[in-house]
Amino acid sequence: MLPPQIRGKLEAIQRSQDAKVAELYNGKITFGHFNVAISQLTADVVTAFSGLLQPPKADPSASLTADVSKPIAPSPSAVNKPAVPPESRIALVIGNSRYSSLPKLPNPANDARAVAEMVEAMGYNVRLLIDGTEQGIRKEVRQFASDSEKADVGLVFYAGHGAQVNGNNYLLPTDMDIPRTEVDIQFSALKVDDLVNSISSNTKIVFLDACRDNPVLFKNIVKGRGSSPAGLAPALSSNFDQKPGGGIFIAYATDAGSVADDGSGKHSPFTQALLRNMQKSISIDDMFSLVTKEVRLVIKNAQRPYKYASLENIVCVAPNCSTSTNSVPVSPIEQAQRSETDELQVAKDSNKIAAC
Repeated sequence: MLPPQIRGKLEAIQRSQDAKVAELYNGKITFGHFNVAISQLTADVVTAFSGLLQPPKADPSASLTADVSKPIAPSPSAVNKPAVPPESRIALVIGNSRYSSLPKLPNPANDARAVAEMVEAMGYNVRLLIDGTEQGIRKEVRQFASDSEKADVGLVFYAGHGAQVNGNNYLLPTDMDIPRTEVDIQFSALKVDDLVNSISSNTKIVFLDACRDNPVLFKNIVKGRGSSPAGLAPALSSNFDQKPGGGIFIAYATDAGSVADDGSGKHSPFTQALLRNMQKSISIDDMFSLVTKEVRLVIKNAQRPYKYASLENIVCVAPNCSTSTNSVPVSPIEQAQRSETDELQVAKDSNKIAAC
């Protein structure tokens, strides 16, 4: 037996429904208007019955005398649904500026501190090394490799001198002497491939701002058949170990064999672009596209960042970012127009007159 107030509401709803049927039959409303009206009436029925399902309100005075010593049992849904732990993310950031024998670089230390501060704010557990010696760099890499066994994402940022020998790239410590042979580089510096393979996390991200011009580095190597004074070598997939379902992303300040600008400001153009885009909630591919456009615009096409990527899933530098993709095909004209719009916005965001 329904309460009188509920029964009265249902009778009024029924009369309204009969009236709408008559209006439809006489051609006064369309089927579309009829469907909207019936949907609203159905909602009114649900609202009328919802008053019967509300639990009785608790007496405020009773809560003051409740037994607070008894633990509150969790709901069945809370028991059966395990919490999803956040991704574990770690970062190793190295900035080498004060070299003892090689040319000093003004920006890498500033670059490293800024990147470390940003990724730490994004939830990474950060290890920062400024002006790392050979022993110091190898010690930090060993510790980072150990920590990465329990991490989902391992990120490395290096700014400083780099060199390529026989197609392999090396990161140079600050206490390195001017090499006499290529072997001096191979034994004293850290091989990039070894660094990448030492990371045990499922996803490996490496940013290398290490493509400066090194004339002093190579002037004494008289038998340098495999060495190159300009830039770094491209990455090769055969050199890297990758877990099933994991991914590797290696970004260079400029393309293979080219020289990157150290910059006249506080940061290099490459690092400045990273700092401006790295925390955006977009995929790392989209993020690096913005970085590439900004560097190219600021340096007037004299430098174009380069990447090696082997990713099985969508990866983001920023945690909790959107992983949705736009599968709607676009025409070449639409793509060109979109590219122009993106570049204009990137130029504005860079605050550089040359880019605009």
